[in-house]
Amino acid sequence: MKIGITLAIFLASFSALAQKKELKEAEKLINTSQFEAAKPLISKAESKLEAIKPSDKSKLYRLKALAFTGNKNEATLADYKTAIEAYNKVLSLEKATKSIKYTAEALDALTKINYAIENKAGASINEGKFIDAANMYEYLYEQDTKDTIYLFNTAVSYVKAKEYDKSLEAYQKLLDLGYTGKGTNYIATHVASGENHEIQTKSDMDALVAKGLYTNPREEKLASKRGVIAKDIALIHLANGDEAKAAQAFVVAKKENPNDESIIDSEVNMYFVKGVEYSKVNDNENALKYYQKVLAVKPSHADANYNISAILLQKDGPIVDKINALSKTKAADNQYELLRKEREENFKEVIPYMERYLELKPDDKAFAKNLLSLYKVVKSEKTEAFKAKFGL
Repeated sequence: MKIGITLAIFLASFSALAQKKELKEAEKLINTSQFEAAKPLISKAESKLEAIKPSDKSKLYRLKALAFTGNKNEATLADYKTAIEAYNKVLSLEKATKSIKYTAEALDALTKINYAIENKAGASINEGKFIDAANMYEYLYEQDTKDTIYLFNTAVSYVKAKEYDKSLEAYQKLLDLGYTGKGTNYIATHVASGENHEIQTKSDMDALVAKGLYTNPREEKLASKRGVIAKDIALIHLANGDEAKAAQAFVVAKKENPNDESIIDSEVNMYFVKGVEYSKVNDNENALKYYQKVLAVKPSHADANYNISAILLQKDGPIVDKINALSKTKAADNQYELLRKEREENFKEVIPYMERYLELKPDDKAFAKNLLSLYKVVKSEKTEAFKAKFGL
């Protein structure tokens, strides 16, 4: 019995020494930036965790976190999650043993990892990796649901990735939370890296500055994002082919942010594109309906005014053909008078759209000549002044 106990003690001691050696080798590799080479050694040591004393366990998890975050360019969200879990184990172990050897380092590293994930998410947006960005922002939001800017960035990333249902879900959650985006950003410069970081609260920023970890604290006022959210919701509904919901969302968007021209432009584009689609298949009735919707939102839309003019002027050809086909009889004279009045009424309907187009495109002399011909037909009092203005 004593021999068995002695052997067990010897084997445990041998295992602990072997793990200590593995950790020492892993630490050397990490110190020389050989992070991938260190991972198998750390994994091997972690597989026999019961043989390691608490202080070495803390060291193991510290090394594991460093190994998975050392290569910043290659680190993935999964790597960062692994490192966060490892640093939290460091904190738990040191709290249990009343040690603080790695506590400050772990706390600082956890803050840095959050910023690293945020920066990588931003870089992913720039690289067109929108799903990666959405996953990272979503993870950051899940870690701190009070920081709703991450949920907003999640929604925006999903829009860019054309994952509209997921984006709509995130936006709806923001609206349910009463999110506006208005507020204050607290920004300070990280002493060690020289990078500017956003800090969640003023008290947190002041505390980090007091500890000497950050410098140059400052505040940045943020405008409401409700208009942007409503606009994106409208565009999502539009992409999903639901024009009615898109139109409702544009009403909300304009109410939330009446000075945002991009909202108006997006709504106008929705109607104009539909008008052009109907024009291509000669469905003039529906084309006119959508061009009129454009002008209801933006009367100064040059192309909509032009296209309405072109559609209405198409009525003139058949009228002229009927006039030319009339015989020289009294009955024909009566018919001619009716057709002449019909033609004039059509021109009177067209002229305001042509005038508006020329106000917006005054260099279009060919179009000005066409309008002049209409003025002459309806005997407009504007004719002479118009000729002088355009040199016709």
